Amino acid sequence: MDNSVSIDFANLFENPEGYNVKILVGEEPNVKEFKAHKFILTSRSDYFKRAFSSQWERAENGIIVFKKPNISPSVFNVLLKYIYTGVISVDNNEVSFVDIAFASDELQLLEIYQQLERRLLDEEAVWKQGDIVTVIRHDHFIELYKFAIKLACRNPMLVFKSEYFSNIGESNFIDLLKCDDLELDEIEIWKYLIQWGIKNTDSIFDDNLKKWTAENFMDLKNTLRNCIPYIRFFHMSPGEYKKLRVHFKGILPDGFDDEIIQYFSDPNFKPSINILPLRKYPLKSNIIDAKDVGLIANLRIMLSDSSNSVVCNSRKHSYEKKIIDRETFEIEEYE
Repeated sequence: MDNSVSIDFANLFENPEGYNVKILVGEEPNVKEFKAHKFILTSRSDYFKRAFSSQWERAENGIIVFKKPNISPSVFNVLLKYIYTGVISVDNNEVSFVDIAFASDELQLLEIYQQLERRLLDEEAVWKQGDIVTVIRHDHFIELYKFAIKLACRNPMLVFKSEYFSNIGESNFIDLLKCDDLELDEIEIWKYLIQWGIKNTDSIFDDNLKKWTAENFMDLKNTLRNCIPYIRFFHMSPGEYKKLRVHFKGILPDGFDDEIIQYFSDPNFKPSINILPLRKYPLKSNIIDAKDVGLIANLRIMLSDSSNSVVCNSRKHSYEKKIIDRETFEIEEYE
């Protein structure tokens, strides 16, 4: 944009004399009115060119009134300034880069979206706490989505503790469950899956299992049917699985429970269910390299004393695995 024209448009942004558009942005109680000029908006954005067609626009006393409730005023202010000046001015303490990127995509401001996408992919520090869940819920932003999944694997509580966790779609949750580097114990992943399932099962209004009917459990089973195969039950401890199955044996796919119990009780048993690999956390060590880690992760050590009890039990943060002597595990404990 020519410098003198840019200055003139910047002045119009600050003092919109001769405006013929009013844009009401945001939702109550956070609604702000922006005054703008149709010729500038339509020349810079195909979205506004389409929006101000005769089918869309509504005029009051010669002023077009347009509502945009799904964008916050702070985000829209950044985009409107860009439309007028060609300058991206963002205070990351006040507004999320992700929110601006998504809104710029909607308004078909490709240049600003591309710049913000590059910034988000290059600088993890600009991601705000809620951004990961926001991106995971919008998987059509492919590069940002893949990056958000990686961030979620390293910081799973930012997802699972989010107030919007239950709004994550099934396919998005499955993408997370598929990750071998999701940094959370399997039993904790299971607990959050149950929490998500309860929130997404219409017939369940109370998380108190004592109040549930058989129908509630069947409905939960149906909600979680595509997610449960990605839970790595074989990498839980026998004690963890024992507690899990007390209430939720019935929601597991047919045959799962029998095979898991048999696996824990018989060291020679080979389950027909695909055993997914142990989740691998990033190793932080100056002594053990990646090659050693791979060996450790796949090594099952069976150390027993004269009473056939386990004397080596280790799972510290990443590749250290719980050691289970499956020969001492009795099926009767689970019945």
